[in-house]
Amino acid sequence: MVSLATLKAVRLTPTLVVRFMLLPLHRVRNPCLYCPGICLTACPTFLASGNLAMSPLGYSRNINLGREKCVKCWRCVRECPLGYPLPETFHDTPIKLTLSIAKEGKPTLVVSEGLEESIGTKLAEKYGLGLAVVRGITERYTEGRRVEISSLRKVLKTLRHRDPVAMSPEVAHSLGIPFLLEMPELLKPVSFTGRVHVPCLILDKGERVLRSLEKVNINVTEVVVDKCIKVSSVEPDTLYLCPRATLHNAKTIFDLMLSDG
Repeated sequence: MVSLATLKAVRLTPTLVVRFMLLPLHRVRNPCLYCPGICLTACPTFLASGNLAMSPLGYSRNINLGREKCVKCWRCVRECPLGYPLPETFHDTPIKLTLSIAKEGKPTLVVSEGLEESIGTKLAEKYGLGLAVVRGITERYTEGRRVEISSLRKVLKTLRHRDPVAMSPEVAHSLGIPFLLEMPELLKPVSFTGRVHVPCLILDKGERVLRSLEKVNINVTEVVVDKCIKVSSVEPDTLYLCPRATLHNAKTIFDLMLSDG
């Protein structure tokens, strides 16, 4: 949904919005080329640079730049009246997802390969969860590839009766399965008071996640939703909810979950 602040920022009129939403009827393949910039105020790279080339308007016209500089946060898709998935249009070749069951058990914690797999293995052991590793998702959010639908269906079919929960925003977003931090019944009490950063890809789950965190003794004093960790500097007094934040030396919820304290 387009916010009033965004409409004001790009000086849109209701007539212009209606015309834009009718573009699919004219078989327009890339509506960004006809858009005045509805999503500009939501784009982290544009806000950081002030450069239109570093925005969806620029990335839609230069796919090589989009592949390299777009952070694939999908904020532009949330603001777009058409829901146009620009972040997955920077490659012609789709990603084929594959899944392996690393540990039997229900619910099954679903992670992507690499960093998530390392953290997920420890979480699954400590919390008595099954573990499944899906490969290919990382490329969707680094290179801007779309997911091959047939491979997605195969992965979801395998997970169907395993009560899958995603450890990361990327897995939850790609597979459309619940995010672990939405489910307080699967978590153990931890101790934290301070700011909490809600990742871009789970903004639609934000309220449920925050309610869940409160149930496991996290006292949220401020919610940060307008910053992307891929662009903004890490704030030491903030708790981050995505495994990827570990790469930026940020304090994450997973550090607390794996702590012996």
